[in-house]
Amino acid sequence: MSYYQRNRAVIIERQLAYHREHREKYLAYMKEYNKQYYLKHKPEPKPKKVKEPKPKKEKRPPKLPKVVKPKEKPNYDFVVPEYVYPTKVEKGNFILSFD
Repeated sequence: MSYYQRNRAVIIERQLAYHREHREKYLAYMKEYNKQYYLKHKPEPKPKKVKEPKPKKEKRPPKLPKVVKPKEKPNYDFVVPEYVYPTKVEKGNFILSFD
């Protein structure tokens, strides 16, 4: 068994303690480093597109309301037809023929 395998727990504990003690210093350094890196590699601003003015639309004349024709009322006046019955027999002499 090697030294690192025998003292694994102690070594890890020392490392974690060191990182906890120096954490703020390391974070401050990285923050400053990131600022400097960004300033050196900052992308150029993109040119803004020039907007062309939209052509004005022609005004339409106002819409007139649709003319609604009133519905015709149905006519319910019934006319009773007068029928002339051909089989009506008049009194008197007549000749019956089935020609």
